[in-house]
Amino acid sequence: PDEHPLTIAEQLNIIQQNDEEAINKWIDDTISSMPDKVAQYKKGKKNLIGLFAGDIRRKSNGKADMVHVNKLLVQKLNQ
Repeated sequence: PDEHPLTIAEQLNIIQQNDEEAINKWIDDTISSMPDKVAQYKKGKKNLIGLFAGDIRRKSNGKADMVHVNKLLVQKLNQ
């Protein structure tokens, strides 16, 4: 109770990752590892976004800010 909430969160290793460089690396790794799924997404299977997001969540050990991830992921997939 005497410790600052940020200190406790750091000790528990539960701080979300908002570092755009790290998020972009996870996204790029995911996209490059699933070229067939990327092609299907671009042909209209938009529900595959969940598959990509899940892989990124796994790669980040659940720490990635998924709102930010989804925004960047959609941008990259629609390029």
